Amino acid sequence: MTWLEEAAQLRAAKPRHVLFLCVANSARSQMAEGIARSLAPASVKISSAGSQPSNLNPFAVKALAEVGIDISGHHSKGVNDIRADDVDAVITLCAEEVCPVWLGKARRLHWGLPDPAHTGATDGERLQAFRDVRDELRRRLGTVFVSRARVAVTLFLHALALWLLCAATMAIGMNVAAMATTLRVHAVAAPAFASVVSASYFRRFGYTSSLPTATFFLAFIALVDFFLVALAINRSLDMFRSILGTWLPFGLIFVATWVTGQLMMPGRSSRSAT
Repeated sequence: MTWLEEAAQLRAAKPRHVLFLCVANSARSQMAEGIARSLAPASVKISSAGSQPSNLNPFAVKALAEVGIDISGHHSKGVNDIRADDVDAVITLCAEEVCPVWLGKARRLHWGLPDPAHTGATDGERLQAFRDVRDELRRRLGTVFVSRARVAVTLFLHALALWLLCAATMAIGMNVAAMATTLRVHAVAAPAFASVVSASYFRRFGYTSSLPTATFFLAFIALVDFFLVALAINRSLDMFRSILGTWLPFGLIFVATWVTGQLMMPGRSSRSAT
C-alpha cells in the first residue's frame, strides 16, 4: 500500500489524536508534529515522541521557521510520556533505525524517511536535508488533513484543464487542417496533455493515487464529451463511433495518467507497517 492510500484511509478515519514516532524525537517527528498542527483542525490532537529522546535539533527549528512554523518551544518526549489509550493513529518515521514499538490499539502507518541529522558534511548540506524531509512531510500531511471537497475541486480543475487542452486542439485543427489530420494530431496530443496535467497534479497535490486519478480524468472527459459536445453541440452521437477520434484518445488519456502517477509515486510511497 502506498503512502497516498494510507493517507486516504487515515483521512477517512478522522483520528482525534495522531502521534508521530521516531527514535530521538529530535528531527523528523518534531517537524511532523509542527507541520501537522499547522494543518489539522483544532479538534485533532497532535503529538510526537521517541524511544530514546534527546534534544530538539536546531536545523529542524530553522527548516520549519522558513515556512512560517515555530517549533522552538518543543522538547523531546519519550514514548512512555504518551497515554496509549488516548492515541487513534501512530505514524512511525524511522528509516535506517529500528522504530519504537507502540503497544496501543491505534491505527499504525510507517513512513520511512531518511534521518536528516545524519546527512551532509556541511551545515548547508544538513539544512537542505532537513528541508527535503520537511517538504515531503508537508506533502504527505497536506494529503491527510484535507477536506473531501478540496480533493474533488482539485481533481475537477485538473480534469477540466485537460479537457480544454484537448478541445482546443480539435477546434484549432478543424480550422486549419483536414479532419483526418486533426484526429491523428489529437490522438497524439491527448495523452501528452494528460501526462503534463497529471504530473502537475501529482507533484503539487497528490491527494489520490494513479488509478483513481486516471479513472476520474477519463470519466470527466467522457461525460463532458457526451453531454456537452455530442448532445448539446453536435446533437449527434457520431463521435462515439470513431475509434481514432474518441476511443483511442480516451484509452491513451487513461494510460498516460496512470503511467505518470506510477512513475511519480515510487519516491513518495512506503509500505504499511504490519
